[in-house]
Amino acid sequence: MTNPFKKISTKDWILITVTLILFTVLCIKSIVLDPYKPVEGQSLSAMEETIDTFYDGFLYEKNIVVIRIVDIKVEQDVEIAKVRKYLLGVLPFGDGYVERKR
Repeated sequence: MTNPFKKISTKDWILITVTLILFTVLCIKSIVLDPYKPVEGQSLSAMEETIDTFYDGFLYEKNIVVIRIVDIKVEQDVEIAKVRKYLLGVLPFGDGYVERKR
């Protein structure tokens, strides 16, 4: 059986190294420059229960993808929460909105 790492050229190692460095920079940027600021309010727990009904898959149960509430707005009889998805709790990869009647 041959060792698969002996076939990797210098250019490939450079590409892997640059990719890991850029991934590390992205993680640091997400933690330091774009920190998550929790929302405070009375309707937060009710909105979290509503969000849990929308996002209940395997990735959410195992905390591979984490949902955090960014903002809550109240318009007439409807609460609208802006939520952000984080991969492994660090890397943001999507925003969405969840509505709940009061």
